[in-house]
Parts: sequence; C-alpha cells; structure tokens
Amino acid sequence: MYSRLFIFLYIVKLTHELQCYSCVVPEDVTDFSRFCSKEVYCTGKYCYKGINELDSGFYLGCVDSPPIDKKTSVCKKAENSRIRINCYCKNNHFCNSSNIRPLLNISFNLFIVIILFILL
Repeated sequence: MYSRLFIFLYIVKLTHELQCYSCVVPEDVTDFSRFCSKEVYCTGKYCYKGINELDSGFYLGCVDSPPIDKKTSVCKKAENSRIRINCYCKNNHFCNSSNIRPLLNISFNLFIVIILFILL
C-alpha cells in the first residue's frame, strides 16, 4: 500500500512545475546574485539558461517544453555565426543558477520507477 503511494508521489514529483530564476545576467559575471533573486522567479517544467543577444549576457528563465531533440539533454549547442548554448535542467528548484547541474535523466527516473514496481 505505502509502496504504491511512494511510487505515485515520485511520478508526481517528476511532472510538477519548478521555480526557476527569471533574470538577465551580463556575460562576464560569475556571481549572479546581484542580478537574480529567488523572489523574482517563473515556473515551468524545465529551468532554462541561454544566450541573450539583446543584452550581451545570459537569460535565465523557464519553459514547459523539453529540449528539442531529447528529454534527456542538458545543453544544446547551435552554431551559425556564433556558438549558442542553451541549457535545461529539471532536478530541483532554481537549478538554472550559474552552475548548471546535470539534468536528472528522465529515462533514469523511469528506470527507478520500473525497478520499484518489480521489487514491490
């Protein structure tokens, strides 16, 4: 009984919305606390960090759609006249900080759920 409840709560945790920083940070800044605050945030299924062309810096925000080609991707690299890297994360609130932590792999999470079903 409790094991099924645990699995349900684990699955709900995978699909809930995250709080993400919502701000613009200049490109050469290492400590972004002057520009971003946990009081100014957005919510979405993924936190996002990418190049902001208009302000020559990084935009931190949130999106509901996963990275374009795979849900398991951490950063996407696009090259034309300039290299652009967009990073996504889903592992915890405000994970789009200056040190993007690896995205918890969705397939790894599904693997854990399947193992729990088998064992219980």
